[in-house]
Amino acid sequence: DAQGTLYSKKINLDRTRESFIGDGNVRMITRGSSGKPVVIQGNHVEGQWGGQNARLDYTGKVQMYPPDGSKIQADRLTVFPNEKRFDADGNVRSDASQQRVITARKLEFSDSGDLQRAHYTGDVSVSVYFDAPKTAAQKTQKSGLLELKARDLDVHSRNGDLDRILANGGVLAEEFTAPSA
Repeated sequence: DAQGTLYSKKINLDRTRESFIGDGNVRMITRGSSGKPVVIQGNHVEGQWGGQNARLDYTGKVQMYPPDGSKIQADRLTVFPNEKRFDADGNVRSDASQQRVITARKLEFSDSGDLQRAHYTGDVSVSVYFDAPKTAAQKTQKSGLLELKARDLDVHSRNGDLDRILANGGVLAEEFTAPSA
C-alpha cells in the first residue's frame, strides 16, 4: 500500500484493527522522509498502522538500511513512523558510510527535520577510520583509527552533518596511526 511493501513467508492482516503480523524472512520496504527507500529485514514483525500510535516491532536478527547508505543491526527494532524515530535494542551495531562502526546495547534515534539525534547506551564502542589530510601543510599526519569506549554516547547532526558528540561514563579514547609506507 502507500505505507510500504511487506514480504514474508506468512502474513496475517487484520483490517479492523489496522494491524498485521509477518513471520519468517520478513522484508519491509518503505519510503523515508527524503522519499528514498528504507529496507528493514528480520525474522518477525508486528505492525499497527492506524491512528496516532502507529508502530512496527521487528525481532530476530533485524537489519535496517536507511537511505544514507548506513546499516543498523539489532535483536529488536521498534519504529514509530508518525514520530520519525526508532529504538534498537540488543547487540546494536551501526555501520556508517565513512568507515564508522558503533556498537551498544541500545540505540534511540529521532529526526525532527533539521536535527537528528542518535543516543547509544550500554557498553558503547566506536571505531572510526580516517584518511591522512591531502593538503601539503598537513602531510606529516597519517591515516589511522580512533577508538572510543563509554557507557553513553549522544550524537547530534544537523541536516546530515555532524554537529555534536557527547560521551559520558568511563570514557576512553585512543588514536592509532598507520605506519609510514
